[in-house]
Amino acid sequence: MASRTPSRGRSGGRSTQSSSSSQPLIFGGIGLVVVVALVVMMNRKGADAGTTPGANTPAAAKPAAAAPLAAAKTGKNPTRPAPTLTAEMLEQVRSSRKVAEGLYNEGVTARTAGDNATARDKQTQAKAALEKLESMLEAPLRWQEEAQLGGWAQPAEYVSLEKEYGAVMNLTNRIRKGGGT
Repeated sequence: MASRTPSRGRSGGRSTQSSSSSQPLIFGGIGLVVVVALVVMMNRKGADAGTTPGANTPAAAKPAAAAPLAAAKTGKNPTRPAPTLTAEMLEQVRSSRKVAEGLYNEGVTARTAGDNATARDKQTQAKAALEKLESMLEAPLRWQEEAQLGGWAQPAEYVSLEKEYGAVMNLTNRIRKGGGT
């Protein structure tokens, strides 16, 4: 009769365990290398795009041009006319958002430096700027909400307002979470 050696049975079980537990590590390592390679390639593309002639000219040297309007939305005919929304109003929305963003960033910098009183003050100023903006846009925003819910056609100005107001609401949320009262 042939006898069975106990060491062989145990080592076989252990080698199977160690190889199966190392597989997730190997696949995880390969996945990490792929992600790092993608990030490096994307950074290179961004750097290559930045090396075009004229890309190094300061923003102050370029004339301030109004942002282009988005394409109008098609849909049903509105049941009531849209309130007036001009390109100047849209530009005021953009500039007010940028001012509020600057105040928010100053508040974050102050909080990082340990000056909580200044940080709260800057966040509150940023929130006040955005509240003033919202009061100015109350009628157009109400019409746009009704247009979206009703599937109405919207002029290009309102589509641009929708995009810009999304950024305003994102900033409002960050300010609220950052301590703006």
